[in-house]
Amino acid sequence: MELAPCFLEGTNSDMDVWFVLFCKQRKDAAVERNLVSKGHEIYRPLLRSQKRNKHGRSVESIESLFPRYLFLKVSLSNCVLEPITHTPGVVGFVKFGDSYSVVDESVIEDIKLCEVRHLMAEKNKKPDFAKGETVYLNGDGFCDIKATFVETCSDRRVTVLLKILGTITKTVIPADYISKKQKLQ
Repeated sequence: MELAPCFLEGTNSDMDVWFVLFCKQRKDAAVERNLVSKGHEIYRPLLRSQKRNKHGRSVESIESLFPRYLFLKVSLSNCVLEPITHTPGVVGFVKFGDSYSVVDESVIEDIKLCEVRHLMAEKNKKPDFAKGETVYLNGDGFCDIKATFVETCSDRRVTVLLKILGTITKTVIPADYISKKQKLQ
């Protein structure tokens, strides 16, 4: 069995350290589930983002902040790493020469704090349009249709004024349909 070398000379053997695991492409979530089910403490920082699907709609996506990398907390008193390297989807531990890459607990806490702030900020994000501002609609049959922003109805919907057949009509649409710039110019 592979034991982590004593790279922290003079440290307490009861100390917990965070190792960095490298995973196969798009397997970090599966590796996380697998190792957590075996009782290991794993941290996979997440990032909320907006992506367009094949229909042009904006879809919320939650993905790894560091794709293919996981943080694994291990006690130095019980530092057997070989079973972890044989977990399906794991390529191995990140090393520098013969030394394992170790991340300080304070760095992990800082990443967790930033992750929570980002996820909360994205969740509470509102469209940043001013009343009366000209916007352009794109999505579900709209292609650079000029409209006037009226208000935000909810976190996912907005009210705009559209000129339809010569009549100005107040319409509620998904917030991700509008932008400040035309797509086709």
